[in-house]
Amino acid sequence: RFRVSASNTYGTTQSSWVSLVTKQDKPASMNIPSVVGVRARYVDITWSAPLSPNGIINQYNVYINETLRENVAGNVTSFRIDNLIPFTYYTFSVEACTVGGCIKSLPSATIKTLEDFAEDLSPPELAVMSPSAVKILYKEP
Repeated sequence: RFRVSASNTYGTTQSSWVSLVTKQDKPASMNIPSVVGVRARYVDITWSAPLSPNGIINQYNVYINETLRENVAGNVTSFRIDNLIPFTYYTFSVEACTVGGCIKSLPSATIKTLEDFAEDLSPPELAVMSPSAVKILYKEP
């Protein structure tokens, strides 16, 4: 709120108060997200809203290995990232956005998803080599 005050030898007078709201800007900073659950094919991450949002957070963007994965509503601070590959390394970052712009966190610590059962296992190819030997060829899953 603002008002003008003027003074001279005859006295002081003041204007009425006037309110003003500044335009939104991008958030000042974004904390690194926390990985709170790691499984073979998904992880759960959480994050804190920016301490100085400089406006209304309208969305968060979730990144996996620096690639945008998902847009999340501005009132959400956790997310399950699924369809991951077992036994694979990942980092996660989150970007907070207002109408004034976005600010991205630094990447999380690198995590490795858990192992899981093999998929797409092709049948072996068999070749009889002799009465007492068989050659077995297989492809890795």
